[in-house]
Amino acid sequence: VYGSKCNAVCSAGYTGTATEWNCTMNGNTAVLVGATPTCTPNKCIYNQPVGQSYTHNCAGKTTAQTCLVECVAGTFVYGDGSSAETWTCDTAQTMNGKLPTCLIITTTSTKT
Repeated sequence: VYGSKCNAVCSAGYTGTATEWNCTMNGNTAVLVGATPTCTPNKCIYNQPVGQSYTHNCAGKTTAQTCLVECVAGTFVYGDGSSAETWTCDTAQTMNGKLPTCLIITTTSTKT
């Protein structure tokens, strides 16, 4: 409505200060005028992948960023057709993804 005001806020998963927008007229068209809020993505602090068989680069990831969870090389191998898994940081500051199936290497052999 012409002459009204509203607030522009950050989307879920982001932190910032709301800004006020005004509804003005541009010829026959109503337009919202105001500064876009500066929004910062939140760090993912929940559900980080854990376990001695995994290595990952998930620390410090923020909303919408992804990371890779892998089996520890040299000690574990992928089992059941598994492979490295991509996890994503959601808007609730939680990492989401599936852990790969990692099997411990129990024997080694060499050929000469």
